[in-house]
Amino acid sequence: AKLPAMFREWLDSAVEHADFFMGNSEATVRDVQQYVRQVKVHGKRTIAQIDSFCLGADFPTVHGNAPIRKCVRSFFTGATNPYLLVCTIEPRKNHTYLLDAFDRIWQECPEARLCIVGKIGWRCDQVVARIRQHARFGKSLMLFSDLSDAELQFCYRNAKAFVFPSIVEGFGLPIVEALGHGLRVFASDTPIHREVGKEHCQYFDLDDANALVRMILKMEREP
Repeated sequence: AKLPAMFREWLDSAVEHADFFMGNSEATVRDVQQYVRQVKVHGKRTIAQIDSFCLGADFPTVHGNAPIRKCVRSFFTGATNPYLLVCTIEPRKNHTYLLDAFDRIWQECPEARLCIVGKIGWRCDQVVARIRQHARFGKSLMLFSDLSDAELQFCYRNAKAFVFPSIVEGFGLPIVEALGHGLRVFASDTPIHREVGKEHCQYFDLDDANALVRMILKMEREP
């Protein structure tokens, strides 16, 4: 609860003293500019110089003989390749929306599978418990929180598609990683995801509880 006030104090001080701002996306730049205009930090309405740059998504070179644990390999080499999500488990990543969607998907397509990859973050005890106590956990639902680079690349290479339901991002690097591995990407319809994914992703409305469900079911029914 203290972090917003701490960060606001830091940002206000930066606006007063910094000569140049660098954002990790155009959307972040717009957000910072809007903040300064709204609160008139130290009488300022704009930041003199601010620009953005794109993040890279190249993995370190992983040798072909790098070990892949049996539990990872077996989940991605079954009869049906799983859908994949890669991100820290914390509230703005919106795992609840994803789990709700797949609970409905499994009613019509019980063979669909979902793999969630990411470290355990904050304020996520209920979500982690829901995953690990799910009736499908270990069969068509899996959580990995300790993958090596080689194992993460293995997941990207062998996933059926990538899903990214975040509420807000500064950039959304996993979208770029997924596209770089040739995956179809389903991403929540936010300005930053549109900026990063452009026309290469399919976007779903987070205000529509069944938007992602319809996209996944359509993909499952395609030849």
